[in-house]
Amino acid sequence: MRIQITGKNFPITDTLKSHVEEKIQGIKTFFDNVIDVHVTLYKEKYRYQTEINLHSKGNDFIVNNTEKDMYFSIDNAVDKLEKQLKRYKGKVYKKTAKPKEEVYEELESMRAEAQQQENRPRIMHMEDSISAKPMTVDEAVIQLDSSPHNVVVFQNSRSGNYGIVFRRQDGNIGFIEPPK
Repeated sequence: MRIQITGKNFPITDTLKSHVEEKIQGIKTFFDNVIDVHVTLYKEKYRYQTEINLHSKGNDFIVNNTEKDMYFSIDNAVDKLEKQLKRYKGKVYKKTAKPKEEVYEELESMRAEAQQQENRPRIMHMEDSISAKPMTVDEAVIQLDSSPHNVVVFQNSRSGNYGIVFRRQDGNIGFIEPPK
């Protein structure tokens, strides 16, 4: 980025030149396509005017500001230029952004997918070890009532098969035993 500084009706000091260059270098954070910048500083009686012409790829930005102090005039002109560049960047972003319909469709598909994942039952692993003790079905039901779990696995002492006693959602007790 090339910076030209011109003064009309007064000389440009080194501190003024370094202040202008420092402020203009800060524009790179907002807009990196800058080719060259021409800053013209005017003095008219008791007022100072700053004019900044920024040339970038395909666009020119021009800012004017008048203040009673030269440094305030420079600072405010650079602030105005930053606002213009931000506004321009926002317009460019809106042109390249997806249309609203596509964004809404994408959001809806993401919501539907998240809802499907929420509705799926998850497999929960119990850390408790359950030993299948030999007992009758009545003893297994008593064990179920005293246990914090909703399921009791046991070995049926009458048939020798493994069975499951569980609490149903309606409050009743279910019993499963595979056939011999």
